Amino acid sequence: MANTFLQASWRGVPFQVAEHSLEGGRRTATHEFPQRDVPYTEDLGRRAKTFTLEAFVLGDNQGALRDALLNALDQEGPGVLVHPFLGTLRLQLDRFTIHESGSEVRLASFSLTFSQVGKLLFPTAASNPTAAVAAKSTQLTIQTANRAAAIKTAGQPEAVSDSATSITADVAAAVQDSGNKSARPNASALKLAEQGLTVLDQMKKASAFARDCNALLTMVSHPDVLAFALSDVIFRISDLGMLPLEAYVTYKRLFANVKSVFDALHFTSTSQGLSMSGNAGLLKEMSLTAVVGAASLAAVGADFETYGQAVQTRSELSDMFDAAMADVTDDALFQGLLDMRTATLTAIPNPDIALKNVVTVPVLIPLPTICLAYDLMNGSADEHTIIARNKVRNPWFAPNSMADGFVEILR
Repeated sequence: MANTFLQASWRGVPFQVAEHSLEGGRRTATHEFPQRDVPYTEDLGRRAKTFTLEAFVLGDNQGALRDALLNALDQEGPGVLVHPFLGTLRLQLDRFTIHESGSEVRLASFSLTFSQVGKLLFPTAASNPTAAVAAKSTQLTIQTANRAAAIKTAGQPEAVSDSATSITADVAAAVQDSGNKSARPNASALKLAEQGLTVLDQMKKASAFARDCNALLTMVSHPDVLAFALSDVIFRISDLGMLPLEAYVTYKRLFANVKSVFDALHFTSTSQGLSMSGNAGLLKEMSLTAVVGAASLAAVGADFETYGQAVQTRSELSDMFDAAMADVTDDALFQGLLDMRTATLTAIPNPDIALKNVVTVPVLIPLPTICLAYDLMNGSADEHTIIARNKVRNPWFAPNSMADGFVEILR
């Protein structure tokens, strides 16, 4: 069957088209870094499409047709181009050239270049919740380092120093265990590729992470340095091949594990026991503050699937902050945690993102999941969501795989 082409025109003035071309692509910026062989190419968005047409007008009234088209091309602003191959487009004329020759009577040739028309949008002020939480987390790290300087091990009885070392070892072991269990270099190959990393690079990261966790024990006699080093390894857990939401879940478990380390401690009321208790209290503040800060940053940067998931995460973080603040005795640190709690809970869920809710709908007869996707959602692209949320065993008879013929969907 022969192709049917549209009659080309610009602002309603007709012309013929000999050939056309379309130029597009992506805008990119390639960044090359010292001591790194693999560059990072940043995608800055789609490049504006440019439409070029080799056009002509022909006939005994060639002069009138040429002048009409020239008049249309000279008009200001965007207009409607009827493209013979691509249909009706609203475009802006960039430039044109015209060619006429005495050897080609009754013919005027044009080269026309058009570009896409967009909206004029001005920058608007917007909050950056991730940056705000990160800044407050850095402030808290500095505050805990100042507080940690009061830890007394030098000149104390050996039991006092041993106690601080033992507590630090338990916390470091919990941190390292969380990092080891959560690092998934094979499952995160796509993420590594996006970062310009290889599996070998990731293995080196994991090895350095383990080494630095072990090095924490040598810093007990320099507690302010210990505070910064501990915060560093805790925040680096999220860099071991995890998505932000996976990192948050890891930090939530780590918070419970670290808290249990300190909850299990008991000290006598002797002067030595009181010194141990004071050191433990400062180490607890330092450890829990670092974990809740890292958890907050991961949660703020997470891509939540549903509104309910975001609200649940916000509630869990609220409980973590409350638990971290319960034993804080320093007013400045307490206020810092309170400020960060407010910033974090305000940012979850992100007010600029419309999250879907989980809705339960009845399905009266067995239907394939692809039919449910079209009937209940936006089309076949949502079929995998129905299968995953409802644990469908047979996509061709979805209700038979679920209790009472009800399906959970996202709206």
